[in-house]
Amino acid sequence: MQEIKKFIENVTAQFENLTFKHRYLISRELRQLETLDDSDKLIEKELYISEKLEEFKAFFEDRKNNLPKITYDENLPVALRKDEIIKTIKENQVVIIAGETGSGKTTQIPKMCLEAGLGIKGFIGHTQPRRIAARAVAQRISDELQESLGKSVGYKVRFTDVTENTSYIKLMTDGILLAETANDRLLLNYDCIIIDEAHIVTTWGKQFRPDYWYLGDHIRKLRKQQLKTKGRSFVIGTFTATAIYHGVEDMYTETINSLHMLSPITYLGYVKRGDIEIVINRQHKDKGVRTEYELDKFEEIEAILHRAIITNKKTLIYFPTVALINRCYEYLRAKREIERVAIYHGSLSKDAKQENYEKFLAKEKLLMLATKAFGMGIDINDIEIVAHFAPTGNVCDYVQEIGRAARREDLHGEALYSYNSRDFKHINRLHGLSTIQKYQLVKVIEKVVELYHQNMHNGNRRDFTKKRNAMLLDAENFTYIFGSPISDEDSNVNKVKTALLLIQKDFESKIGFSPITVRPIPMFSVGFFAIEPGVQQ
Repeated sequence: MQEIKKFIENVTAQFENLTFKHRYLISRELRQLETLDDSDKLIEKELYISEKLEEFKAFFEDRKNNLPKITYDENLPVALRKDEIIKTIKENQVVIIAGETGSGKTTQIPKMCLEAGLGIKGFIGHTQPRRIAARAVAQRISDELQESLGKSVGYKVRFTDVTENTSYIKLMTDGILLAETANDRLLLNYDCIIIDEAHIVTTWGKQFRPDYWYLGDHIRKLRKQQLKTKGRSFVIGTFTATAIYHGVEDMYTETINSLHMLSPITYLGYVKRGDIEIVINRQHKDKGVRTEYELDKFEEIEAILHRAIITNKKTLIYFPTVALINRCYEYLRAKREIERVAIYHGSLSKDAKQENYEKFLAKEKLLMLATKAFGMGIDINDIEIVAHFAPTGNVCDYVQEIGRAARREDLHGEALYSYNSRDFKHINRLHGLSTIQKYQLVKVIEKVVELYHQNMHNGNRRDFTKKRNAMLLDAENFTYIFGSPISDEDSNVNKVKTALLLIQKDFESKIGFSPITVRPIPMFSVGFFAIEPGVQQ
């Protein structure tokens, strides 16, 4: 036993030269070693562990010795603070970096993490809210490192994995990160987690995509487990250009609370952009001249298109709804003016989005008609004009959207908006449709109570929970509460998630615990496949 103990001590002393994943694999073999009584099997296991240890050490040395040559775009504001940021990352577990849109957070910070010594013991995980953004950012960082995509920098989205064991930086959607916890609960494949567009973990983001609400609780659980297995936690970096600092909509504090951050170091940027001119026009028509709201707006967009073609300026126009984009596009089609026009919104197919994005990027199309689906994580640095058919959200959204202009140092951007008092009917309607009403929260709680009484008294329970007074419910039990003539099933399910999470958080803030716990299915269940014997053979 003394020899086994010495062997284990010698092996674990070399863990600093292994990745986190390989440490776990060797630890598992060492635990099995302690259970063996047969001397031959003991020697065989020690030899196997020794071979694996040398293999894993060689892999680690290769990662250390093949780091890419790191360069920065000195034209980007965040690059000017790189020494300070790298020092802060080395000295702190959690870092919040807030800077204006276009300051270089998304593309430069991962390289700073790499220079700070992260990325060797595991990937630098870098989440993006959209698949197209994950791929575009990975390509951009690869280009800056003068490497092919998939070598030092890769990306993973649904159905596509362009990463190698040699990769250091891995771009992905939040859904991929959550899905990976099914097989890698401790996220041993990662040395660092970067959460880009961090405002998505605030109330605004949770209503946009409720699954973000689970991220903080999952991070807290991982921290606790990794402190046991690794002896330390992991670094969390969050970046956003759209975090309101204190006040009524305090996204800054809500981000910290939502991700359970402990005394984070914070960098705050500035909203004001000296290279963007905001132009707001208020149209006045002479008395007696007929006005037609939508047609007038389409004529203004036609004029913007003509200007874009004459000046060769890439122009982005935001719309509050998909229906308005489609009608504007048909208006321009009737005028035979869609040759230089692209569209982008969530309802388009993946291929159509990619095609329109690439044509706009290459300047084959000069005008992009888009909802706010075009923006988060998408980095096109030569847009010169950003216009709005009508507001798509609050001032915070507006600042984020006009920040797409003039991301290149030699450009001067314009933010155009023709004010009409009827513009706000769109945002008021959208806000009314997306807001969870108080009566709906009451109905959700009433439904929970009703189902609880049914389950407790029918004596024929089928929810298979460990505790007798516990109950397992599916979101679809509540979708009827949020149904409307124009809503779809996915939208209703998202509203159910948001409502349940609001109720959970309210209980926790008022009485310290919640009788309702909301979790995504992948974190809460085990899946099985039934395969016919013939297929198995």
